[in-house]
Amino acid sequence: MKNGFFSDVGEKATARISLSSNEAWKIFTKGLPFEKALASAKLDGDIILAEAALRMVTVMA
Repeated sequence: MKNGFFSDVGEKATARISLSSNEAWKIFTKGLPFEKALASAKLDGDIILAEAALRMVTVMA
C-alpha cells in the first residue's frame, strides 16, 4: 500500500488508474470535473471500468 492506495496489485487488476493523491482527493470529492480528471489520470486495462471509477464520489462523515 502506498499513500493509502494499493500499488502492488500486479497483473490481477482488471483496470488501473494512476494519479497523485492530490488529484484523487479532488476527483472523488467532485472538486475536479470528470473531463479534467480523465486528462490528468493514466488509465490501463479496462478503460470503461477505469472511467467509471473516476466518476465515483466519496462521502466523508
